[in-house]
Amino acid sequence: MSHLISAKLKVTSIHDLKKSVEVFGATLEEAKTFNSYIVENCDYRIKLPGCSYQIGVRQQKEGHYTLHYDTYSDGRKLIQKFGENLGKLTQEYAAQVCMTQAKKTFGWTVVRKTLPNGKLQLRMVHA
Repeated sequence: MSHLISAKLKVTSIHDLKKSVEVFGATLEEAKTFNSYIVENCDYRIKLPGCSYQIGVRQQKEGHYTLHYDTYSDGRKLIQKFGENLGKLTQEYAAQVCMTQAKKTFGWTVVRKTLPNGKLQLRMVHA
């Protein structure tokens, strides 16, 4: 029996997702399967060192990607690292997208600060 959960995050940029997972010391790689309670199909997978479970990244027919993970057994390590419902990863992905778009669209630099409560603050500066 699988305990697979789908995160609410809709990924539109694999490049920004890759940069996001690297912040946590994880890697994103192209793959046909990912490990959870059972082996599942995917397009990419997120691997966290020291964790046998992975996060699967699947492309949807609409073009965006969704994240799938299992909280059972070794999957608890994913929650510890990426947050409940992958909240920390979602926040980091949003920050990466914002920084990419600010630079690409406007040529702005983004100054990033982590607040005492763990949230990110992004300040866009026109160069």
